[in-house]
Amino acid sequence: MQPYLRLRQVCLAAPHLDASAALITALLGLAECHRDSAVARYGLANAVFPVGNDRFLEVVAPTQLGTAVGRFLARSQGRGGYMLIFDCDDPGARAQRAVALGVRLAHRIDRESFKGYQLHPRDCRAAFLEFDHTVGGAQTCGPYWPAGERWQRYVRTDVTRQLAGVEVLSHDAAGLTAHWSAILDVPAGVHPEGHLIDVGGQKITIRQAPDARREWLEAVALRVRGATGILARARQMGLATRADAFALCGVWMRLEEVE
Repeated sequence: MQPYLRLRQVCLAAPHLDASAALITALLGLAECHRDSAVARYGLANAVFPVGNDRFLEVVAPTQLGTAVGRFLARSQGRGGYMLIFDCDDPGARAQRAVALGVRLAHRIDRESFKGYQLHPRDCRAAFLEFDHTVGGAQTCGPYWPAGERWQRYVRTDVTRQLAGVEVLSHDAAGLTAHWSAILDVPAGVHPEGHLIDVGGQKITIRQAPDARREWLEAVALRVRGATGILARARQMGLATRADAFALCGVWMRLEEVE
């Protein structure tokens, strides 16, 4: 197998799963493909949505007190994305590299067809980072265990075409960029909008926020059709909006119009 690394999935946290999932469907035209019953053991519920033909958006919500997600929502006051999940050929080796850099391993998932390694968010700083691999999943349209067995049937591209990347805010953008670049083993660059790490065509943009008291995943960048209409509907539903984005699950959904 050829080595590869992709930013495959963005996980957001919300206090109420069904309400957030309904907004994703109504505004972004995405179809829910999977709910993982196994997360109930951690006091959680989740919903996964394909974005385009090869990426995923997940929402996770606490169903009881004392969960890591619940603590995150309380600590962040509901602001910021929760996790970035990277699909790769050898997640164990990448986790070992992170540990060698001083990043603790928070959780390991070991199944016959799937391996996953979650890194500790305090050591990663702005968000959880996770490395995964699904047997047979080297092709982007192939199996992807977190999305269920038949995720391909739920791909909808009439409205949302692609997940272009994410944006992160930090009081130390250069330092966070260097840290994530080392963990991911991907070179970083600089462009007018901030520091940039390009992972398999998905752009992680890290911007300087001098007055920020914490670092957080600020926005998800989406390529869509009908951005103006999406923003108008978001305003009608009472969501916060700006010129190119609406707020959902603690992040800005930044919209880029495409054909």
